[in-house]
Amino acid sequence: MIFRKRKSSKKVFVLSLDGTPFTFLDKLISEGLMPNFKSLLEIGSMRRMHSVIPPISSVAWSSFMTGKNPAKHGIFGFVDRNPNPMEMLIPTGKDIRTETLWEYISSHGKKVIVMNVPETYPPRKVNGILISGFLASEIDNAVYPSREVKTFKDRGYVIDADSGKARENKSELMHDLFFILEKRMEVARYLYKNRDWDFFMCHIMETDRINHFYWKDYEENGEYHDHFLRFYQQIDRIIGGVIEDIGEEVSLLLLSDHGFCGIKSEVQPNKLLLDNGLLQFKSIPPQRGLLDIAPETRIYSLIPGRFYVNLKGREEHGTVNPGTEYEEVIEQTIELMTNLKDPEGMPVVNKCYRKEEVYSGDLMDQAPDMVVLPVDGYDFKGQLYPESLFGHTHLQGMHTYDDAFMYIRNKAFKAIDPIYVYDGFATILHLMDIPLPGNLDSRIIV
Repeated sequence: MIFRKRKSSKKVFVLSLDGTPFTFLDKLISEGLMPNFKSLLEIGSMRRMHSVIPPISSVAWSSFMTGKNPAKHGIFGFVDRNPNPMEMLIPTGKDIRTETLWEYISSHGKKVIVMNVPETYPPRKVNGILISGFLASEIDNAVYPSREVKTFKDRGYVIDADSGKARENKSELMHDLFFILEKRMEVARYLYKNRDWDFFMCHIMETDRINHFYWKDYEENGEYHDHFLRFYQQIDRIIGGVIEDIGEEVSLLLLSDHGFCGIKSEVQPNKLLLDNGLLQFKSIPPQRGLLDIAPETRIYSLIPGRFYVNLKGREEHGTVNPGTEYEEVIEQTIELMTNLKDPEGMPVVNKCYRKEEVYSGDLMDQAPDMVVLPVDGYDFKGQLYPESLFGHTHLQGMHTYDDAFMYIRNKAFKAIDPIYVYDGFATILHLMDIPLPGNLDSRIIV
């Protein structure tokens, strides 16, 4: 990448709170638990915002950082598959097929510092500093430029919490979340006070972690209810510190990528496909995952609620013909999902989307053929050979689609409804007086 000579800068600071719902923030602010955020509402605007479908952090932040939908940037889920030869994979930043926000800002001569955003591993070259988010396991290979590794290590920086502790020691995980948040912001403060930047983004992943594992404790006044609220009060103190440190001239954005709610039940759609003969395996139980899908399979599902037809010419052992037969499989699956009810007779599916309703772009052939948006509370999973359709694990909270938020200081939002997480891309460039690239889905919303 060639960086242009830097011109005068309009600075933007972004603090992103992964998985923090608009309605939840609004409640805490109204209860007086977030006074610093409340002070921001007097000099700016906050809107409820839509995520992406499905509302997964890796997809949402890839859409934010590119201003494009998945069929243009290439990330469709936290896990994905290559259909021929069939294999499972976890997409990383290497799989993003287009320029990111920080690369584009860098190409216009601006200095950037980017911390902890999902799907930034391995780190790409920028005009500044980038440390990757949760897919990175070691700081040594997560930082660009590599000479900055020492900056993070010397200050005890931690990339992510060990979520596995939620199964065995929730008290220790809660302690870790507070500690990691403290270290993240300690390093962020050092960087934004001591390094040159035009664009600074610090991503807090710990909000997503605490919501996944302690949401019902909060809602039902459980064991960790008070810790949960203290955590968000610490977030508010962080916001207060940022306000004080960066001054009034910097454009300040706060946003999340999706909402959250409590889990009523986890749902295993492949069980429904198995029971209706749409999914079949070469051996029972399957030992090799997707490699054991039999040619007689019509359709299968990956987390969360993405459905792939076993299409001839695309899948390794595809047998469903394009055209009429393909449409029949989609229609049958839509009917099954639409009529699906939990053991108490409550519907679990909000809407089934065909791929053309969600995606557009050159990578449509990689997109799922259908995506289910569940009723809030029903968390769709991707176990290939589940024993039961409904169940529970240690997870307490799940992502929601229409309850993310965005806040912008000293600006009012345009009369656009709804706004989407990927609208942040064009809006940030607008605030920095940088011309927009082509082929965006993102819009300027202030």
